Amino acid sequence: MVPASHRFYSQGYTWQTRLWIDDMFMITAVQSQATRATGERSYIDRAANEMILYLDSLQQPNGLFYHAPSAPFSGAAATAGWPPAWRNCFAPFPKTIPTAPASSWHTAP
Repeated sequence: MVPASHRFYSQGYTWQTRLWIDDMFMITAVQSQATRATGERSYIDRAANEMILYLDSLQQPNGLFYHAPSAPFSGAAATAGWPPAWRNCFAPFPKTIPTAPASSWHTAP
């Protein structure tokens, strides 16, 4: 495990957390599938927490997303990638997903 991954893992995130926009879709997809396969809520809770971390860390004040903190550029893949991740991850589940803390993503233009 690389040091950056260990930092996130020690905070309760998956060890795959790198804050790359692609991972917002991939990590949450795996976690939501784990919930479907096992019926264990802990996976979808982790997916929600990952999504909030990614949204709060990568979305800029103008509503666009950086690809990663180390790659401060926005593009169609970065900005258009999170809505399908959100829908694919949470749409099939009841509305009992953890409430998001005050964060920048829901107030973007």
